[in-house]
Amino acid sequence: MPKVALSRVVCFSRVFSWLPILTYPSMSTPLYRTVPLSPHIQALQQDATTEVLTLHPVKTRTGLFTYGLPKACQLLCEALLQDLAEDLQMWAGGFGMVVKDIKMPEISPQAFRLEKGNVSTLLKGYTALVVALGNAKYDVELISRDKTSSQQETWESSSALHLRETGLKAQGGNIRFLYIPLHLEPE
Repeated sequence: MPKVALSRVVCFSRVFSWLPILTYPSMSTPLYRTVPLSPHIQALQQDATTEVLTLHPVKTRTGLFTYGLPKACQLLCEALLQDLAEDLQMWAGGFGMVVKDIKMPEISPQAFRLEKGNVSTLLKGYTALVVALGNAKYDVELISRDKTSSQQETWESSSALHLRETGLKAQGGNIRFLYIPLHLEPE
């Protein structure tokens, strides 16, 4: 992938590889892809969903509640990072970056509940894996970091969302999910 001509990369959910999109530097596009979950990860996802449904979350801000990192979510996180480590590093390499903390995220992963109409944002310089803690399809809006553009998506719980500097907005109702932020650095 030529780094000079490429300023943004986007993947739409029906295509499972990154597609180059040429844009002007001032334009902004939500950067994301969907990643199918293996049967092993889906079994851990079901355990994490069951555990989270028995817990009472703590409000962190309007529309966003945390469950912390319950044991079943921790096991899901560890297995997912192990399964996707090579893929994530290859993906980051396409941007001239590396994932700094693939084995031990420097910002602790957490399970959250995002209420309808609210947005969860991602810090600049980070990417995140987001795994639904439920067995449904979720209508979400993926919002660019500068909030100038967005993409509607139906997120299937059998796939993780992989976001780069992109916000997640709950459209159809509350969403419970495991959020794994990872720090990006230049190669």
